[in-house]
Amino acid sequence: MTITVINAGLGASIAIAMYFVGLPNPLLWGALAFALKFLPFVSAVAGAFLVAAFGILSFDNLGPGLLPAALYMTLTSMEGQFVMPNILGRRLEMNTVCVFLTVIVWSWLWSVPGALMAVPFLLFLKVICNNVPSMAVLGNFLGPRPSSEADSE
Repeated sequence: MTITVINAGLGASIAIAMYFVGLPNPLLWGALAFALKFLPFVSAVAGAFLVAAFGILSFDNLGPGLLPAALYMTLTSMEGQFVMPNILGRRLEMNTVCVFLTVIVWSWLWSVPGALMAVPFLLFLKVICNNVPSMAVLGNFLGPRPSSEADSE
């Protein structure tokens, strides 16, 4: 749910940016950004490529035609580098290095499906570690216990 809200915010930001740049159908580009963001790694490049192609066809000069793609890449980069990690880091309370390494390993093993499943698998492992006393050390390494679990002990 958190990721869906973040993606919706990105879609709204891109729609507003495309409106102010003068690109036709800004709601379409916002909806496309929202939908594409569920695909890691390829979403920003695919969206920017589509916006660039449409921008070049919509505007008379190359500079104004590439401006929407530059804004698209800027907004998706800001979301991916600052917004998503900050919100998910607070919400999930996971070790950032573990999340990064898990995504790399699962992406290498299974490509895009692995990247999509990496964090859910890691969260599943963390829940198991938090509930099995002999695995508590690994659970503490993956991230702190939720306050309700820590208080009950």
